[in-house]
Amino acid sequence: MVRTNSRRRKSSGWSLYKDLMTEGVTPVGHVPTDDGGRMDISMATRPPLRIVHTSDTHLQHDRLLCSADTLGEGLPSGDVLVHSGDFNRYKVNCCVRSTHYEDLLYQIDTFFASFPHKLKVFVAGNHEGCLEGVSSQEIQRHLSNCVYLCDSSTQFAGLNFYGSPFTASRLLTVATGFSESWRRLKRRWSLIPDSTDILITHMPPLGILDLASEMLPNKWPSLFRLKTAILPPSTCGTCGFVHVGRQHWGCPVLRETVLNRVKPKLHLFGHVHESYGTLQRDNTVFSNGAFLFKRKYNVFDYYLEEKEGL
Repeated sequence: MVRTNSRRRKSSGWSLYKDLMTEGVTPVGHVPTDDGGRMDISMATRPPLRIVHTSDTHLQHDRLLCSADTLGEGLPSGDVLVHSGDFNRYKVNCCVRSTHYEDLLYQIDTFFASFPHKLKVFVAGNHEGCLEGVSSQEIQRHLSNCVYLCDSSTQFAGLNFYGSPFTASRLLTVATGFSESWRRLKRRWSLIPDSTDILITHMPPLGILDLASEMLPNKWPSLFRLKTAILPPSTCGTCGFVHVGRQHWGCPVLRETVLNRVKPKLHLFGHVHESYGTLQRDNTVFSNGAFLFKRKYNVFDYYLEEKEGL
């Protein structure tokens, strides 16, 4: 039985932790509530697990290397650090499979070595094409400072973390690492265990922090104006809004899997640079940690379940 609304004496360690609480940290997990059902973190009897999430750094990770306890001065310290893919830069030769992967892994491992977090997790993205086809064991052998997840899981502090790097194949891009057809993606998502507490993917679910800019208005604006003149903008069937020049990149099956089957407390992803942010659907908090455009990262305090007698 979970207790969320009974008053208890707080430990001195927890009191000190609350004094260090930082504005901009999102509470997730089994957040305690008061008698009216409102969140009340003062009722927690032990400090939460602090999770720091970033993604899509594209070799600009040096901007995050100034570790600090406060937001805005590099990645803050905490318990868990997650990078959900696209560590690599956007260049044709960086997207070729089975080349230079040892150099990239050295940079990833050096990056994670700079931080004090107890658990550090890396999930690849479509710009890590050089890692596709390399066994997870071989990749992990080069990563002594983080855990590499590729359709696999790890446990920490009683929580189950599961990671998958796969995204849908797209036309007109050379960044095709870990990309598959929509049909094959459905099989990938079926592997996610129901017991997952924190899900890490590179791809977002459909309609959730997944709105990307179309190539046509950026590359060929005259052609785009002609298109909109012939075909006036209409309401999007996914989100119910009109978003001219933007389209959803998320996966509908991933959305279905997350919201209706797995129901993790936290889903971390990236891939769509324009849609950095966080939001909540049902009991799941979603985080797009794409760093490249906003130069920001997301921080969460995960409250563990308080069981009777603990």
